Amino acid sequence: MSTSLLLLALACGRGGPAEGHVPVVLDNPDTGTTGTGTTTPPQGIAGLSGAATLSRVEGAWTYQGTETAWFQAADGSTACQVDSEVVQVASAAAPCESCEWALTLSTSGSTAQGCAGLDAGAYDGQVFSYGYVRGEDYGSLAVYYPEYGWYAVAATASFDASTGSFEYEWPIGYFSY
Repeated sequence: MSTSLLLLALACGRGGPAEGHVPVVLDNPDTGTTGTGTTTPPQGIAGLSGAATLSRVEGAWTYQGTETAWFQAADGSTACQVDSEVVQVASAAAPCESCEWALTLSTSGSTAQGCAGLDAGAYDGQVFSYGYVRGEDYGSLAVYYPEYGWYAVAATASFDASTGSFEYEWPIGYFSY
């Protein structure tokens, strides 16, 4: 697996597409063929998942949790993952009117599994803003993009205000490996 692949997945999720990145769209991801019948490199999916406990201290939210950046191979096995501690470092980068809570977070203590040549320390110090939007039937993870503002991404999320339990799963996209 490419050393930069998981970093690309993270960049495409939190920071938007990398400069010049054009995703490959497959007609049949299982066989790796495009509409022209040509073979492409094996495909996998990359994403982020996390869990945290939020609590209120003097009326303000605090956040302590973990996040896993993962790359799953076409056969369903986890080819690489980076686990990081995530803590709140500030209030949200900008107000999120539709969010139940919104905070600026940072990663530290990152470790890699199955990622030959990947420096897990490159994940430490990542700063980003997440929020939670409660829907009628489900919740969404909101991510703050400085160029666009708050955006509810295609991630499933749940938050229990009575216990402070927050979880999310965010499949970011398909990548060649």
